[in-house]
This record gives sequence, C-alpha cells and structure tokens, in this order.
Amino acid sequence: MRMPWGKYAGKWLDEIPLGYLGWLIEEARFLTPELRNAIKQEIEDRLELAPARGQKAVIPQALRPWVTEIIETGFRHAARKHHPDVGGNDAAMRSLLEARQCLQTCLN
Repeated sequence: MRMPWGKYAGKWLDEIPLGYLGWLIEEARFLTPELRNAIKQEIEDRLELAPARGQKAVIPQALRPWVTEIIETGFRHAARKHHPDVGGNDAAMRSLLEARQCLQTCLN
C-alpha cells in the first residue's frame, strides 16, 4: 500500500522509516482502518526480521565506523538535552548511558 498523504505521500509503506510508522499508529487519529491495518502489518513484518532478543545484530565491518559515529553523535545530542546540569534528571541520564552501552555491545 502507498502512503496517501503527508511527508511520505506516494511512497510504499516499506520505504517509510519505522519511526514514522510508529508515530502514525500512536498519534494519527485520522487513519482509515485499512491504512492503520497496513501500517501495523508493516511494523510487525519489520520487527519479525529484526534479531531476536539476546541475539546480536550483524553489522558489516565496513559500516562499523559509521555505526560508532552515529551512536556517539546521538548520545552527545541526547546528553545535552537530558543531563541533570541542563534541566534533565539522573534517571534519564542513567538510562541514556545504559542505552549507549547496549548499542556498543552490538559492535563487539
């Protein structure tokens, strides 16, 4: 099914980022039942292809430097937002540190 409107109008659902599809399911109250079901099915299909819990994702060696950069850049961006010194809280920062560690483990 193609997305009928919005940022990804005309794109097939499998071409739309997973985060956007998740946002649509959570926030968009005006989805037709047919579109809502198609989006849910697409999300389920993608998650089924993801590695099962406890299994490592296979990241090609050529992509590892990019993945490392993405992890560190994203961490710094989120830390600037959630650090206790700038109005965030300790719990959020601890979760952020744990998430970074979890992602770095995938690289090893």
